[in-house]
Amino acid sequence: MRATWVSEIGTKDAPLALDPRANSSRRGRRIYRSASRWTAYLGLANNIVADDLERLAASRGGLTSAS
Repeated sequence: MRATWVSEIGTKDAPLALDPRANSSRRGRRIYRSASRWTAYLGLANNIVADDLERLAASRGGLTSAS
């Protein structure tokens, strides 16, 4: 079995839910897929904001990027 990317959760490419409770009902699966999708979106938004703040701090001569 191959690894599942976050963007594939809740799609036909990743039919196995990460949480076994999500298989209890169609409504449960729909709610779980929606929550998984929003978690992925929020994680992406958080990374974008963190990168922007790091660039802003570096451009003002404050913190420098360690990586």
